[in-house]
Amino acid sequence: MRWHLFFVVVLLAGCTGSAPLVMQDLEGYADAIHDAERSVRVDPSNIDHRMQLLRAYYAYDTEFAKLRNVPEYNQPFLIQGGVERCALLIHGFSASPHEVLDLALTMHRELNLTVYAPLLAGHGGDDRDLRYAHWEDWNASVQPAFSVLRKSCGDVVVGGVSLGADLALDIAKQNDVAAIIAISPPVVLRSRLSDYAFVLKYVRPIQRNDKLTEEQKRYYTYNRSVAAIAELDEYLNYFPQDLDAVSAPLFIIQSKNDTTIDPSSASMVLNRVQSPDKDVLWMEGESHVILNGPARQQAIEAIIQFLREH
Repeated sequence: MRWHLFFVVVLLAGCTGSAPLVMQDLEGYADAIHDAERSVRVDPSNIDHRMQLLRAYYAYDTEFAKLRNVPEYNQPFLIQGGVERCALLIHGFSASPHEVLDLALTMHRELNLTVYAPLLAGHGGDDRDLRYAHWEDWNASVQPAFSVLRKSCGDVVVGGVSLGADLALDIAKQNDVAAIIAISPPVVLRSRLSDYAFVLKYVRPIQRNDKLTEEQKRYYTYNRSVAAIAELDEYLNYFPQDLDAVSAPLFIIQSKNDTTIDPSSASMVLNRVQSPDKDVLWMEGESHVILNGPARQQAIEAIIQFLREH
């Protein structure tokens, strides 16, 4: 784990527009993770040791965000509950962990879950950071968090919104997970911009997200990088591969008239995974980020019910 964390630091530091990061700034945090991992290996039944490992990783992750000048309200968050089951919740493209905060708080309150929400590479801070992120970096942003949760908890639920849903499914391709929550998982985008973004990024580097309210501009990237949209399109070409390796219980939530992705994306995912227990909840309306929309409470209640049954 220790060398992998340093690899992620170097990788992400080279892919953002923030000031160069020096490994020494995070060395003490990485040492704390290493020590906590050793304690867990010596006595894996010790709950305090397992939670200390999770807290050590959270301290590392938030310090890394601070070095990128990410404001506190967009940084990763940890909500501590029980260790029998934990959840990894992943935000979507051009968003921040705040996107899944209401869901996380409800999971903790209703099910006593420990919930961790990481921050994807290039997100949450200066809008310019996103243009330097590659889709592989987004995967690298969530894998260490999942690894720590597996060592800290009994079972791990993975879930996410949009891009975050796909990243959660990517984790489930290669790891045993307790369940998967996929909210608006994209396979096909509605916008034709993504098809030409690999060229347009040289001509029109920025696309403004005019749908955002003033409040949402705190948590979402207003000036979205077209280069990052090109990376998203490339990732979506890769994402459907090996979906048949997914076998954990899967719950998809999708709006029937989603204006961001083709709603058939949900059916594509549902038909490709091998999960014997899988279902999709079709929501009325056009919302893509359902957790921000008028049906937010209905969606959260459905997720809680699904997790009670799984």
